[in-house]
Amino acid sequence: KDKAISDENFGVKSTYDKTVEGFYLKNNKNIKFLPIGTGARFPNLKKFHAESCAIQRVSFTNLMRMSKLEELNLGFNQIRLIEEKSFLSLVELKSLWLNNNLITHIDEITLNSLWKLTYLDLSFNRISIITVDTFEDLAELQQLNLKLNQLKSISSFTFVFKINLHKLDLSFNEIEEIDGLFDRTLSKSWSKLTLLDLSDNKLTV
Repeated sequence: KDKAISDENFGVKSTYDKTVEGFYLKNNKNIKFLPIGTGARFPNLKKFHAESCAIQRVSFTNLMRMSKLEELNLGFNQIRLIEEKSFLSLVELKSLWLNNNLITHIDEITLNSLWKLTYLDLSFNRISIITVDTFEDLAELQQLNLKLNQLKSISSFTFVFKINLHKLDLSFNEIEEIDGLFDRTLSKSWSKLTLLDLSDNKLTV
């Protein structure tokens, strides 16, 4: 346990256990790094919850060999950095919680392997820039929460061709303008959208 506190290379034993589908580490304030080798130890893992710990960053080695994972909850941590290939092996992931962290930036290729993702929570962070490429490959995305970040401007074309998007929360940011919000192409892309929350921003008509 003490090694896990201070050593980012700490790992779990490599013996296979194919029966485990859920791994929960939540509410362990001494955990600063996700253990390496979890995917090798639990090859059939579908749910990995490590919310409310003290995790500082996420890398590819923390999440490798988790090709069957469907849920990953890293909310309520102290994550500042997500390395760009961290989620590369998570090809079956459907739900991802990164809320209530210290994230300032999402690299343009960080999420591009998450083709089956339907739910993404990035709320309560410090993200100031989202580009048109950030969510480009998330074709199945249904709910996106960017509430309470530091966004000042955003292009509506960031969400173009997100034909499955149902809910988009951009509330409590500093957005002054959304380029192309009423573009006809976007209207077609948002045919399933039921909720668009732009409350508590700095928009002008």
